[in-house]
Amino acid sequence: VDIEAGDRAVELFKKSVAKTHRPEVLGGIGGFAGLFALKGGYREPVLAASTDGVGTKIAVAQAMDKRDTVGLDLVAMVVDDLVVCGAEPLFLQDYIAADRVLGPDRVRPGDVVIAMRSSGLHSNGYSLARHVLLEIDRMDLFGQVEEFGRTLGEELLEPTRIYAKDCLALAAETEVRTFCHVTGGGLAGNLARVIPDGLVAELDRGSWTPGPIFAMIAQRGRIERAEMEKTFNMGVGMVAVVAPEDVDRALAVLTARHIDCWTLGAIKKKSGKDSGSESVLVVRPAVAGAVVIRLRYRSAGKFTAELLEIRVRRAVFQLASNLGLLCLCPAAAHGGTPSRNSGAAQFQGGS
Repeated sequence: VDIEAGDRAVELFKKSVAKTHRPEVLGGIGGFAGLFALKGGYREPVLAASTDGVGTKIAVAQAMDKRDTVGLDLVAMVVDDLVVCGAEPLFLQDYIAADRVLGPDRVRPGDVVIAMRSSGLHSNGYSLARHVLLEIDRMDLFGQVEEFGRTLGEELLEPTRIYAKDCLALAAETEVRTFCHVTGGGLAGNLARVIPDGLVAELDRGSWTPGPIFAMIAQRGRIERAEMEKTFNMGVGMVAVVAPEDVDRALAVLTARHIDCWTLGAIKKKSGKDSGSESVLVVRPAVAGAVVIRLRYRSAGKFTAELLEIRVRRAVFQLASNLGLLCLCPAAAHGGTPSRNSGAAQFQGGS
């Protein structure tokens, strides 16, 4: 270990770190502990802590010798995990303070699910993305890609969008029940963590189109949709569950902050056939006669995808599948009409 080199590195970034300090930060870099004076009139403040990283996205940055984006990713992964509690980020040692805690206990039937578009892959799924694009397809990180309008490396290093300020603004102006940061485990896996027992989030899979990076990975790696959806955010980086009377206001607030957002679905009571301890998400593509699937989230971190019905011919099914609108089922792909339990599949979900 080169101690002198470490000391020089600290001196080099000390001024940059100081620019990020709020007035409440006491002292400077180099002490044995960071000090923060908790002010602002919080009543019975709650401190929340989280730690995250950027995973193998760092390998892409190293390969391109470009390291000015992954720092943004690191901040994004931490503060966006924390802001789902409805709290204000204070400093990067993973602590925030809050005077109102959001969570599943606030979610009610009739609440509306609002999606916020991601900037790309964010910081999840890079092991699979690199395997498909760099190892299997042997694409050049420095090569221009028409679908992206830039190089593959630039697309992969697109910084993770930070939603913290946007979520706080939304919580200040509307009745937000809870937030969901879509990371590893995908949309269904993460949203299930904030849906209380007895309720179901019914989502419209056809309400948005994932970016071209997701289609490229799926097509060139021949990856099934279930695997894509549990690995990547598929274009949805953050979700807000809001009171129904505040939907228009919520969309206006986010749009004014230049966040691409839309109504993704709604919260409903479980029907009798869905009774039990599991959180159930019904994903319904907005395509006439499309496949309807039920996703059951279980505490062991697994999903069961169960085909409920299919009313489309083979050609229409395959076309919709190519467009990323349907969950591919082998029986349906061959033109069959499967029973209720045919096409069932198990795939690993998030924590």
